[in-house]
Amino acid sequence: MLVHPGFIVALHHPSASHVGLITAIYYLGTWLSYIFLSQLASDYLGRRFAALAGTFVACIGSAVEASANGSAAYAMMIIGRIISGLGLAVVSTSVPLYQSEVAPAKQRGRYVVMNHIGMVTGIAIAFWVGYGISFCDSPHGKKIGWRVSIALQYVPAVIFMLGLPFLPETPRWLVEKNKLAQAQST
Repeated sequence: MLVHPGFIVALHHPSASHVGLITAIYYLGTWLSYIFLSQLASDYLGRRFAALAGTFVACIGSAVEASANGSAAYAMMIIGRIISGLGLAVVSTSVPLYQSEVAPAKQRGRYVVMNHIGMVTGIAIAFWVGYGISFCDSPHGKKIGWRVSIALQYVPAVIFMLGLPFLPETPRWLVEKNKLAQAQST
């Protein structure tokens, strides 16, 4: 995405330091979320709804990034990256927490590692999609290709968000919320 001709034009030919900040500022969002938001969201909303809320927030951040345009394009990209980082940090903490609280003791490590492998695989796919999009030679492809590469993440995000409400909440969270009968039935 960062080397796509349409991205370079939309962000008014950003310097190397601007591109570096766009890349790095995401981690400010994740850092802030890990410290101040992730645990609170998981404890207040529950593990599955924290993951849903985090995914939704990350999608909002991606929408801001993909819509970056005009004189505010650089600022929109920075704000979108921070928002995406806030949301994805909630997801990356609540999902392993959920898995470790519902999985049988002998299976916990396996599920948490599978989650991590899935995240790394998703990142690798995103890099390859961005690389592939950089070869779009049509005028339309050059203009919107980088936006498409950002928007493609909505496919797994929407599937994930649609499935989360159908999962049971963790017994540990239910006990913490004094829902003992519901915790015993799960």
